[in-house]
Amino acid sequence: MIKVAIVGVGNVASMLVQSVMLFKFRGFIEGVMTENIGGYGVDDIEFVAAFDVSRRKVGKDLGEAIFESPNSVPRIYDVGLLGVKISPGPILDGVAPHMRDFFEPIDYGVAIDAVVDILRSSGAEVAINLLPVGSEEATRFYARASLKTDAAFINAIPVFIASDPSGTWPKLYRDAGIPLVPR
Repeated sequence: MIKVAIVGVGNVASMLVQSVMLFKFRGFIEGVMTENIGGYGVDDIEFVAAFDVSRRKVGKDLGEAIFESPNSVPRIYDVGLLGVKISPGPILDGVAPHMRDFFEPIDYGVAIDAVVDILRSSGAEVAINLLPVGSEEATRFYARASLKTDAAFINAIPVFIASDPSGTWPKLYRDAGIPLVPR
């Protein structure tokens, strides 16, 4: 199994979770180009933690939160309860000022140690960053948390971590022996 933590439970997270669970149910999904990479398949993915800032999502099960507003991805599969409670994350720059009323964020005052504790206690091996575009400070926050827990970091938004022009982030991950996947 690959234990995965999701950072940002928006539309992309909704489709990711639905697709993984649908694949597990059917055993295939038309369009999956590679079912096995390095001995791991889609059915090896286990969601173990998730972070968000929305009052509509924090505290709910991941299987419910992925369908909460403002998410608008169609329901292609009813994933049911997954046993993963959405934990609060820091807002930082993760919600643009003009989107605050729409996202309804709550500032829980979350410190990095709280996120690190959740990543560690969940056994997360990979953290996938699915925050809104423009969340540079928030992306770096979660990248630091993944470093502190030895969890690989997959950055799925256009913030320079693996391709950091200064080389700082790639060096930190390389020195720690932790995988870092681009942006």
